[in-house]
Amino acid sequence: MRLRFSRLVAGALALALASVATAQEYVVVVHPSNPAKDVSMTTLRHIFKAEQQSWSDKSLGDIYLAMPSSKSPEYAFLLDKVYSMSDRELAKHWVEMVYRNKIAARPKELPSNAIILRIVQAKKGAIAILPAAEVAKDAKVKVLTVDGKGAGDKGYALVASKHSMAMASGREDGLGTVQPQPAGYQDDDRLTAVENELLDLQVQLATGDDGGDVSNGPLLDISGFGHVQASSNDVDGTTSNPFALGGLDLFITSNLGDGFSFLNETVFEPTEEGEYVLDVERVIAKYQVNDQFNVQAGRFHTTIGAWNERYHHGEWLQTSIGRPAVLNFEDEGGLLPVHLIGLLVKGQRPIGDSVLDYTLEIGNGRGPTPDPPQIVVDANKSKAVNVQVGYSPASVDGLRVGGGIYTDSIPANADASAGSVHEDLDEIIYSAFATYFGSDWQVMAEYMAINHDGTTQGSTDSDGFYIQVAHPMGEWTPYVRFDSVSLDDADTYFSSLDDRDTIALGTRWDVGQWTALKFQYQTTDIDLAGGGTSDEDAFLVQWSFAF
Repeated sequence: MRLRFSRLVAGALALALASVATAQEYVVVVHPSNPAKDVSMTTLRHIFKAEQQSWSDKSLGDIYLAMPSSKSPEYAFLLDKVYSMSDRELAKHWVEMVYRNKIAARPKELPSNAIILRIVQAKKGAIAILPAAEVAKDAKVKVLTVDGKGAGDKGYALVASKHSMAMASGREDGLGTVQPQPAGYQDDDRLTAVENELLDLQVQLATGDDGGDVSNGPLLDISGFGHVQASSNDVDGTTSNPFALGGLDLFITSNLGDGFSFLNETVFEPTEEGEYVLDVERVIAKYQVNDQFNVQAGRFHTTIGAWNERYHHGEWLQTSIGRPAVLNFEDEGGLLPVHLIGLLVKGQRPIGDSVLDYTLEIGNGRGPTPDPPQIVVDANKSKAVNVQVGYSPASVDGLRVGGGIYTDSIPANADASAGSVHEDLDEIIYSAFATYFGSDWQVMAEYMAINHDGTTQGSTDSDGFYIQVAHPMGEWTPYVRFDSVSLDDADTYFSSLDDRDTIALGTRWDVGQWTALKFQYQTTDIDLAGGGTSDEDAFLVQWSFAF
């Protein structure tokens, strides 16, 4: 009797432990028509970061991320196991993706697992990660293995860690509360007809798909950046300590449907005269066929290297205060054409779990002077052409390397009051970059070589580079950056610009999810274009924010 009782206790304990283990496992679910059977963990991360947005099977259309509520344990699991990010870091990731025109809006959060299941059942392109215990065998979805392993297998990747469970314990209950379904669950067994209709209505509201013909037009998402700055400056012994208001950067995005989207970025820039000047930075109409091909038209940030496209006017997005000298804007003595008006083609192709991306840009080149960009006219028949290729190896998550070539013909400038006097010049810009964004270290490095060839001045070569290293430590991110610009004295196009070397040390403090304080000391050695040298030292404090 005692032996039988012991066996019963042991069996009950085993069942309890098994149920706990099952509750801690998560599974990847897709629409039943999806031909995929397995997904690698690397590809899963690409999908959930929206770095991969279409299925290889074209009949499935775009990928629809069925994201759980940020207040749910499922969201905490995704942060830990899939994104390897905090709430703040993931929120910033979505802002970056929208700002870089990778997506029109961040994925919608869905209020319950029942709604997520319904969406995956209904949408061919949908994908979700749900607790294994909630996905019954007859739930009308397909469960994918991960790296060849399924729930219950040894070494299965989607098992909650102590860290993710600790994160989940801090989540509030509510609409995101786990809703386990019993074995053998079917909609008609559990839900009444009215409840089914209410659930369908929730799905329609969550996805924006009402199945009707009435439309109030596309929705606009409006976001922006701003910053306030104070500095203490010493230029060759002359000191100043101004406060400065940065530009007010507004950007609008809209999903126009059927692969079409729109982006506008407008900056209200302060001048030294105390006035604001409106500058339309970007106006882009985009059509995306799939991950391999999208075409854009309008005014955009030239894809030279990595920094210009990733940050541009978004000071809050940057770890540091300001840009490297080689990437200064055209109206601030910059070397590069950081804006382009014309056509842009982008895409990416998987190579196993690695990714190869490409960019082709054709547009109005530089005018007789670097500023302003040629928005509605082109001073000559020649068009600027820019090609860039990047590679993200699967073996080092977060690493991207690449390079590109930009070519243009610059018309002559005979007006000394407008800028440097020069003849017609053929321009070639070579660029190379390497970026790494990991949880513990962030590294950005770029090199640009600029060749100008003229009949009289001959061939000249100027260059610039920077390297920035940052070490995120929770809310604090200390960093160091060295950047340099070296100009060919014979280059008449750059005759008014100076050589300079700058070292910057600083730290970023994310005091809130959408606001940051930055502290930076920098020292710059300058070889003046007219001869002589200059030394500049500055301590800067910046309060930047996104809204």
